[in-house]
Amino acid sequence: MTATGTAVGKQLIRETLVRETMQSVSPETRNPKPEDRKSLDRLILSKTGDSIRVRCPAKVNLFLKVLGKRSDCYHDVQNVMQTISLFDELSVRRQKEGVTLSCSGETIDGAAEENLVVRAANLFFRRGYARLGVHLELRKTIPVAGGLGGGSSDAACCLLALNELFAAGLSNDTLREMAAELGSDVPFFIEGGIALCTGRGEIVQPLSPAPPFTGVLVTPKSRFKTSEMYALLAQDDSDGPDLDDMLRSIESGDLASVCSALFNSFTTAAFRLAPELPRLRHILHRLGSMSVVLCGSGPTLLGVFQGIAQGEAAMRELQAASLGETRLVHLTATF
Repeated sequence: MTATGTAVGKQLIRETLVRETMQSVSPETRNPKPEDRKSLDRLILSKTGDSIRVRCPAKVNLFLKVLGKRSDCYHDVQNVMQTISLFDELSVRRQKEGVTLSCSGETIDGAAEENLVVRAANLFFRRGYARLGVHLELRKTIPVAGGLGGGSSDAACCLLALNELFAAGLSNDTLREMAAELGSDVPFFIEGGIALCTGRGEIVQPLSPAPPFTGVLVTPKSRFKTSEMYALLAQDDSDGPDLDDMLRSIESGDLASVCSALFNSFTTAAFRLAPELPRLRHILHRLGSMSVVLCGSGPTLLGVFQGIAQGEAAMRELQAASLGETRLVHLTATF
């Protein structure tokens, strides 16, 4: 068979597999909205018939309040999350069978099959949305266990990439439902931007864009597990601004008002586990940060700066002092 004949044969096989897969998916599941396509297009870096490469954004928490513990052992939360201009990259390539993973960049602990991105791919295939298999190549830039949602973002973007690569036609609503099986923060990353996440985090309500700012992220060497944070959480750690304060501030578009409403219930616990954090917060304030807030349940601090020049100057001084991994970031719109 000629090379052209081989290529045509492979294409016919792909189209047949897609048709078989699509016949098994309900019409309700195959009902993507026009905005679903728009959100995906902002993630795709490259695409061929056999592979797709996407970027997976980090997030910061503008507001995170932990409420009561539920009967299923999760906690209810009020969580305003915002994607930022810090990305992992994920390449997904078709292969005959199975899901395999290779990683570069930030070191990931644990077996490959335990990684969220592998679990996401396995869930996609287990649901019968495609046949064959894939190799996943993950380039990590987002600090691991830094509170920036890297693993959750990788998993969500893996679902988005598989949906596109195999032409499964799943709506974002269906992808969010799948994402909720993988983790509380994963559904947010199906569309990103800024959203209020409630329940255990899986109920996602998009919000109006926050006022733009330059962020300086500082991630110290200390790392700890979310379970450690919850174990140290005291009842009064959730005393602070109300969610309504943050929502009104975002709606007003006033950055100073947003800064006054920044909050994270895990701050006291994190400062106990990472003694360098109070000093880093003090330095960020000294360098001109309008406000400083902890990111998620990790050790990363976000310093909010009104202008790029201020943020760059602060980042250079922090880098010179070797006070942890330092990055300059901006807010990103819905993908």
